[in-house]
Amino acid sequence: MDSAISQIDLGQAYLAPSWVHWLGTDYLGRDLFARIGAAIIQASLPVMATVTVGFLIAGIVFLSWLPRGFPFPLMTGTAVIRSLPAGLLAFGVLVLAGGQQRFEFVLLVIGIAATAGALDHLIHCWERDRHLGYWDAHHAMGGSARRRAIQFGMQQGWRQSILQLFGLTIQTSLAIEATLGYLGMGIQEPRASLGNIIAAHYDRALKGYPIPALSAVAALLAISMLPRFLTVGPIGRRKPAWLPRPASTSQK
Repeated sequence: MDSAISQIDLGQAYLAPSWVHWLGTDYLGRDLFARIGAAIIQASLPVMATVTVGFLIAGIVFLSWLPRGFPFPLMTGTAVIRSLPAGLLAFGVLVLAGGQQRFEFVLLVIGIAATAGALDHLIHCWERDRHLGYWDAHHAMGGSARRRAIQFGMQQGWRQSILQLFGLTIQTSLAIEATLGYLGMGIQEPRASLGNIIAAHYDRALKGYPIPALSAVAALLAISMLPRFLTVGPIGRRKPAWLPRPASTSQK
C-alpha cells in the first residue's frame, strides 16, 4: 500500500502509452501496466487460490464421508448454498459487516460457495454412478468405496466435469470480485483491483479515452479464460479416456 501511495504523481496523470509506460498512466499518474499487474496479484490470484482450496476441501470431505454415507443435512446444505448466487451472498456479507469492506469477507464467501458446489457435484456423481456394472464388480472383488470413487470417478469418469466446474467457478468468482470492486466494495484504493480500476476510468472512457478501462477489462477476460483453457482444453481436442471404444469390424 505504501508503494502505491508513493507512486502517485498528479503531474503524470493520463499519459498516453509509451515505452516508459506501456499502457499509459491512470488518474493519479501511476503506471497502468504495473497497476493491472498488482491487481492480478493482490485480487485475482487470491480468488483463484481460494477456489482451488475449496475444491480440495470438498474432495477431502467427500472421501471422508463416503464409506458411511452422506448425512441429509450435509447434502441439503451443499445443495442450498450451490443454488444461491455467490455474488449476492458476498454483497450481503459485506453489507452485514457494517461498512467494513474487507477483501477477506469476499474470499470467505467465494471459498464456501466453491466448496459447497464441488461437494454437491461429487455427491451427485457418486449417487449417479455407484451402481454401474464395473463399479459393482470392483466392490465384489473387495474394493473399497474410496478406491472406486478415486479410480473410476475422479481419475476417469468425473474428471472432465470436475475440471469444467472448476474453471467455471474461477470465472464466476473473478467476476464477483471485479463487480464488488467496481461498486467500491472489497478491495479499496490504493490497493489495486481490476474492478476499481475499471470504475475509476469509466467516465474517462465515455469521454474518449478508453485505454485504462479496456486494458483492465482485457486483463480480466484473459485471466478468466486461462483456467478453463488449461483444465478443459480446446473443444474437440480429444475424447475422455473413460468413454467406451466402438467395436472393430473384425469384432463384429
